[in-house]
Parts: sequence; C-alpha cells; structure tokens
Amino acid sequence: MNDKRELLVRLAQTLLPLVFAGGATGILTVFKESLSATQYSVFINIIWAVTIIMLVYLVLNIIFGNVVSKSVRLFKNKKQQKANKKIAKELQNHFIDLRTLILDLIDNDWAETEDQTNRYYKIHLWFKANRTRFLSLWYSFNHSRVEPDNPIEHVYSSDLEHKVFYTNYRDPFSVFYESLRLTILTSVLKKWRKYEVQYVLEKLMELTIEFRTWISIK
Repeated sequence: MNDKRELLVRLAQTLLPLVFAGGATGILTVFKESLSATQYSVFINIIWAVTIIMLVYLVLNIIFGNVVSKSVRLFKNKKQQKANKKIAKELQNHFIDLRTLILDLIDNDWAETEDQTNRYYKIHLWFKANRTRFLSLWYSFNHSRVEPDNPIEHVYSSDLEHKVFYTNYRDPFSVFYESLRLTILTSVLKKWRKYEVQYVLEKLMELTIEFRTWISIK
C-alpha cells in the first residue's frame, strides 16, 4: 500500500511541471492577440523558466529523497536488529536461569527454597511480559530451520519432549514458565522422569543458543 502511494505521489510530481507549462501556455495563447510580441515573449520565457525550476526541484527531490529514504530505512533496520539481538540475549539469559533453577530442584529431589520460589516468579513475569517480543522472531526462526511451520511428528523419547517440541513448538518455553508458582511447575514436571526433564532442557538450551546465533547473523 505504501509503495503504491509513493508511486502515485512520484507520478503526480513528474506530471506537475508539464501540466503547469501546458496550462499556462494555453491561457497565454488565449490572450495572445491582446499582447505585444515583446510581452508575449516575456511571458513565454517566464513560463518555461518556472517549468525548468520545477523540473530541477523534482529531480533534486527524487535524488535526495531517495538518499534520505534509504538512510531512514537503514537506520530503522539497524535499530530493529539491535532490538532483536537484545531480546535474543535476554531470552537466552532468562532460560539459562530457569534451566539452572529446575536442574537444582532435580538435584535436591524437588525440594524448593524461598529464594528459588522468588527467582522463578521473576522469570515467569519476564517471559509473560516479553513473549510477544520473542515469539514472532522464534516463529521466523522455525521457518529458517529444517522443520516446516507444521512440524512432522516423529518418535520422541518421552511425552515431555513431544509436548515441548511438537505440541508447543510455537512457544516451547511455555511448558516451563507458564505456571504461576514454582510449586505448580514442580507438580507438573514430577509427572516425568528426572532424566527426561534434563534431556528436554538441554535440547531446548541448544535451540536457544542456535536462535541467538541466527539472530546475530540475520
């Protein structure tokens, strides 16, 4: 839509000097008989001088307008790339914290501490607040990989792996951050064997690192 609008504006700008020259000359022709040869010549010269000025302005506007437009687009792209790298870094750091917290719980036979409860809640809030920022990028990341938008189901090592990487492939992190409290997450994860949870966390960590690398070279 913006490209079509810009094309119409460019076309109107291009035709304006010609329309002006033709219209002004036509009007002058109507009054030609009431003007002396000198007056007629002066008016003709004025019309063409104005037309040339308009054409020069148009050419300069196109040249410098394109330069400015490209500079603005380049600035916006760099700004967006910087924002993408920032969210990718934050996502990796917060998932590392979440993964470390869950692995510590496994090592302590799911016994929670107050500090872990508070840490999890902060991580939970970050993911909920920033999910729209990283999910659109994660969606593009999925498209860039071998797996298509609708992943082909294959044999998974556990129901948890199936849940994370197939059922929740659009947001695999949600399995681990969606719960409001750590006690709820713990009760959910206890349904699977500890080594299954560890394996899925490691696999998701690898994907997160791959995602950040993909963002950095995108």
